[in-house]
Amino acid sequence: MSNTYQIYLISDSTGETLDRVFLAIKAQFKNIEYNVKSYFFTRTENQVNKIMEEAKKSDNAIILYTIVDTSLAKHLANKGDEKKEKSTKTMAELDKEKLAKKFLKTEKAKLN
Repeated sequence: MSNTYQIYLISDSTGETLDRVFLAIKAQFKNIEYNVKSYFFTRTENQVNKIMEEAKKSDNAIILYTIVDTSLAKHLANKGDEKKEKSTKTMAELDKEKLAKKFLKTEKAKLN
């Protein structure tokens, strides 16, 4: 097994938030080796399925994602759970819609 991690960054938009999260993670874990694959504008289950099939090929896959669509985020998390025998880690989705409602006092449609 390789000591190099394969990081999958998956976002349903431009990936800017996810890039910032990954930057913070890298600051905490400076001595790890990794390769990054970025998937932005991921908005369908078919896209998620293709990414997760690729991730299954890696012994050290780590999946980081920001997905607003709750059902798509759950689908991604469930696909990650199917791969328990491999070391896939999934961070909970960043629920931008709830944050927008709470802090910006606006609805999702108004953010687009």
